[in-house]
Amino acid sequence: MGTALPVKELSDWIRRAFRPRSAGDHCVSVRERVRLSGGDVVDLLSVRHRLAPGGKGPESFVAELWELLPGPAGDGHVSGMFRKLGIFRAWYAQILEAAEVRGLRRRHRFSLHGNVVAPVVEPGPLTDLVAQHGGEVALWTYGAGQNPIEFLPHTAGTEEEEEPANELALCLDHLAWEETGRGLEDTAPADAV
Repeated sequence: MGTALPVKELSDWIRRAFRPRSAGDHCVSVRERVRLSGGDVVDLLSVRHRLAPGGKGPESFVAELWELLPGPAGDGHVSGMFRKLGIFRAWYAQILEAAEVRGLRRRHRFSLHGNVVAPVVEPGPLTDLVAQHGGEVALWTYGAGQNPIEFLPHTAGTEEEEEPANELALCLDHLAWEETGRGLEDTAPADAV
């Protein structure tokens, strides 16, 4: 029999890490074992709600899907999380459409993120890309057997990267850019000679 996953510990950690700290922070909710369309399940779904400043403007909601793994996280787990994010976005689109049919308009902002949590993250093309540049999916590690368990963000190595030579970069060759006058090569320490 394997070791039980630290679902309660992760749930408690989310509640502590995202608890309301300022006047605009309204609430945080966490639900376990949320079933998505197509049979997919996320271990945890957390939702943070922030009120509009001064009661004017849109309120914001941040939903986070959490997948907790007993073993290493790899490219397949990251790919699976992107699938779950797509399913959740389709659910949200249904909610918006139903509201519009009733004559309602949204007065909120909604963002969605995925989190893959494992004892270790295996290097791979997708895990490395997400660890360095992902904003939609985050990778986390936890120390199995630690007391208390720590959940830490995983980032890939910071070795110098080449220009992205991928199909997407070739398709987006007309992106507009503006010179800022400050590239990374222009950021030498002030005391450098």
